[in-house]
Amino acid sequence: MESNSIISLNDLYDHNALYYWCNACGDINPPDNPMNCGDLDDLPMLERDLYENYWSELFWANLYVVDISGNPGMLIVYLIDYDMREDGAESDEDGSLYEAAKKCAESLVASGGHPGADVLLGKDTDPIGHELCVFVPYEMREQIEYIVKELDEYVYPFIRAEIAEEEEEA
Repeated sequence: MESNSIISLNDLYDHNALYYWCNACGDINPPDNPMNCGDLDDLPMLERDLYENYWSELFWANLYVVDISGNPGMLIVYLIDYDMREDGAESDEDGSLYEAAKKCAESLVASGGHPGADVLLGKDTDPIGHELCVFVPYEMREQIEYIVKELDEYVYPFIRAEIAEEEEEA
């Protein structure tokens, strides 16, 4: 999946190419019964390894054990919530939040920071905002914590600075 461009999270959803094996709280989603929480035995071997040894709730980002087009990995997700703006808007009608998220995604891709990891961007993919994600494939699992910590220090500060600049210009 390695890409030098931003992958559309919306397109992955449209093509059913993304499967979440767990939610942000760690509840397991078995494919044969996604409405009920599963247990560790419902996870394939690689996904179970990711879940048991690398999934965590200790970061600003939400972590999800996923498969993208059959490739297991960890999806690191930053919600770009509509209420991040100072003007109190409950939507992104002017597109400024999405543009801030897109600039951040472009910056991550341009930096080439983690070869093998993919940057994804979703427009209105959450009921309350956009999502900026980094997919870390199973083969890079040992780097997940390092990557998340690095992103935690970068993503939200970058987006807040973009929003503040936009609001100053308005």
